[in-house]
Amino acid sequence: MKKMKEKLNKIRNRVIYRVYRFVQPLYDHLQSVVVTEIEKHERLKAIAEGTRLWHKLQEKKRIAALARLRMEKPVILPSIEERIKLRQARCSHLKGGRGPRSIVRDYNVGDHTFTDGSRQIKCLTCGREWWQTTTHTDPEWDIALQMTKSSTNRRSSSEIPQKALRNQQEGIKNGPDNLPY
Repeated sequence: MKKMKEKLNKIRNRVIYRVYRFVQPLYDHLQSVVVTEIEKHERLKAIAEGTRLWHKLQEKKRIAALARLRMEKPVILPSIEERIKLRQARCSHLKGGRGPRSIVRDYNVGDHTFTDGSRQIKCLTCGREWWQTTTHTDPEWDIALQMTKSSTNRRSSSEIPQKALRNQQEGIKNGPDNLPY
């Protein structure tokens, strides 16, 4: 029985040794792959952290440069009136927007005559106005008048109600602010 146990022990040891010889290279390979993957992961984490820190530093540099620029030269924003005048100065007063235009120059201006006889020419794109009254004429009135002649838009005018016209002719002032009504 003792011999049998020894024989069984020898067989068992040989099987264990053979399994160990077969499994050992796989185990070593698996261990090296795991270590390699862990090292790769650690390297990628380090690269990501370095990139994040670099971007953070660049942002701080950008903010510092902007602060220096503001200290050197304060930013002065134009007023609303200045922006409107600038937009009106850039306007060509032509119809057609940004696309291709026709060969004929067609200005986008309106000409209106008020009841007191004053005239207003207004660009319908940018809102620029030119006025001609009995006491004052805009310096660029002639240019605006040429634009209305080249425009396909029609002139308009206000009407005085007949009652107000009669009252005005008779000199009766009975409207608000003692104006003819």
